[in-house]
Amino acid sequence: WASDEGTPAARACLFDNEYVFNADGSFENNLGDETWLEPWQGVAGEECGAPVAPHDGSNPGTWTYDSMSGQVTLTGQGNFLGLAKV
Repeated sequence: WASDEGTPAARACLFDNEYVFNADGSFENNLGDETWLEPWQGVAGEECGAPVAPHDGSNPGTWTYDSMSGQVTLTGQGNFLGLAKV
């Protein structure tokens, strides 16, 4: 999937999310007051709204990077990179 021309405007609440990889190995989801939500999160349709636990940035997270495989691993309930459903 790639965003098309209209996606950034329609999903502005998703495109302003911050995924912070701190030098000490901690990770933060900074979603602000709104993020992109989908029906599996308890909303009527795909829409912007208040982040839903546990994918709301309230749980501490950590990250590691394996340079051999190029793989980033996030640990911590509800922490994610990109879309919460992945």
